[in-house]
Amino acid sequence: MGYSSDLSGIPASYLDFWTGADTPYAQIANGYQGRNTIGDYQYIDQAVVHADYLKVRNIVLGYTFPKQWTTHLGIQSLRLRVQMNNVATWVRNSQGIDPEAVNPYSGDTLDKPCRSYTMSLSVSF
Repeated sequence: MGYSSDLSGIPASYLDFWTGADTPYAQIANGYQGRNTIGDYQYIDQAVVHADYLKVRNIVLGYTFPKQWTTHLGIQSLRLRVQMNNVATWVRNSQGIDPEAVNPYSGDTLDKPCRSYTMSLSVSF
């Protein structure tokens, strides 16, 4: 969408839509009866939410058992490893929308990645 080079056809309400701090959520007038926004309503700033977020994607914990424990079992070394993926997400917006889980073209909410856990045990004889 854009304006033609002939500026005489643009309604004054297109150019003077700011309502000030007293009504920040007032809808933008466009000069047409039956419609009160310029273009598609989802693209005006009223429909925009904060996209700030903080994620803890991976946590990996490992523990190598002491030699005095493993030698009694006839094992040279023993290591335990635990990994957690997609642990937590904090978003700033009140709708709980994850900015990485939204289609940027349609605005549709996508499935969030699943939380997963992995555990491994490494044994050397």
